[in-house]
Amino acid sequence: MKRWRARVVVAAWLWAAAAGATEGDPLWTRIYNGSDSYSLDDGISAAFDSAGNLIVGGSVQELGGNYSVWVRKYDATGSPLWTFTGDGSQFDWAHVAVDSADRVQVLSRATLTTTYYADRIWLGRISAAGALLWSTIYADPNPVADELALDAAGNIFLTGSVAAQSGWRDLWVAKLDAVGVPLWATTFDNPGAHDEGKDVVVGTGGRVYVIGTANYKFTFVRDILLTCFDDLGGSVALSWSRTVNYPSYYPKEEGNGLALAPDGSLVACGTLNASFPPGGSGVEYWWLARYGPDGRPVWIRDPATAGSANLIGKARAVAVDSEGGILVTGDPQTVRRYSSAGELIWSRSYPGADPNIWYYAYAIAAGPGRIAVAGEQDNCLTPECTNVWVMMLAGAVPPPAPPAIGSGRAPVYPQPYSASSGAPLRFGGLRPDSVLGVYTLAGERVVSLTADAAGIAIWRGENRDGTRVAPGVYLYRAVTPVKAVVGKFVVTR
Repeated sequence: MKRWRARVVVAAWLWAAAAGATEGDPLWTRIYNGSDSYSLDDGISAAFDSAGNLIVGGSVQELGGNYSVWVRKYDATGSPLWTFTGDGSQFDWAHVAVDSADRVQVLSRATLTTTYYADRIWLGRISAAGALLWSTIYADPNPVADELALDAAGNIFLTGSVAAQSGWRDLWVAKLDAVGVPLWATTFDNPGAHDEGKDVVVGTGGRVYVIGTANYKFTFVRDILLTCFDDLGGSVALSWSRTVNYPSYYPKEEGNGLALAPDGSLVACGTLNASFPPGGSGVEYWWLARYGPDGRPVWIRDPATAGSANLIGKARAVAVDSEGGILVTGDPQTVRRYSSAGELIWSRSYPGADPNIWYYAYAIAAGPGRIAVAGEQDNCLTPECTNVWVMMLAGAVPPPAPPAIGSGRAPVYPQPYSASSGAPLRFGGLRPDSVLGVYTLAGERVVSLTADAAGIAIWRGENRDGTRVAPGVYLYRAVTPVKAVVGKFVVTR
């Protein structure tokens, strides 16, 4: 559900463990059963730290039936490094996010009542070594938080729902500082609907994006709900909102997952319970879409999209890897990778050998050459018995940096470039912050790119409108401190 933030150069051995593996191949699987063999244990959140270790959050049922927060850190080979469990004051699953110092922020609920909407928000931060640094209970007793995100400064962003004066519930989003002190909170009210936030990401320029669901109480209709808020420091303002609705005799859409792409665009996933074509019987389908930072749709993949190879089931979580590939997981126990243009690259299903054992994927995370999935293993022959399920897959490995301009070799990598591959095209040897233009052979500008601090400009095969370019030969021009550089490169399908 959260994108991986690369902070350090990962050691070569981390990549070597997956040598020879194809993208999507399972590398290892771990099952955790709590102290009660017939307990309900679940993994519902996953994140990588800067060293490529995996942190999984969930819930375990202890002897006596009580539930406890559960967080475990695995190394790259799947060996547990430490496990954190609650002290009895927390109830419900542990949602996790990792800050710049590899500390783990945990979101859960305090066990104060037996009523879900009356429980309090519990927050705690764990050190990189697994020790609890601090914990707090959110001051306002009304909100229910379903997900969290962190910004670069370690500030905490929460989303969920809160009781409204109308008797309904409104989408709720809040910001807290790095030690859990509230800074601001706001709501979004979609008239006539019970609104809730299900996932949150923090973009550039102080923008906070939330995906959720608008549930129209009297009509039993549900819409996917997208909102954007501007973080103004000590206050917040709504920037835009969007709803997604499909015509059906019984439309029940759900917004489940949200991720931020490297170019600042949003990738959203969810579930449609709609008829295709309208008038048929309702079936649940995966839904995937990409939106610009302004909320305008770039592309949508649903059963009505030609060639989308849509799945019947629930798309529960989405992540974006370092190469711009889009990773989605959900039911039926499937992981898919799409290009940044929304084209399916590969799809893997992971049925177990035992037909009585089912797997439900609730979270996905993209790391260095890795894809992590977390969920539950369900033993159908043993009622009320589930285990934490964690699976590591081989992911996309970034190619080496292209040679520098003036080295006598092409500065563009890879060549030829497949626009549908999901991997970026790199222009190297540039001055940091310099501008590189891509043009057609007729001289029409396709897009302008800005080099990063390493002097590399990245292009994903799209024009200024986010549309994938046609195959052919293209020109580029960049200005370096000593000369203007002009060259050609080839784009294939």
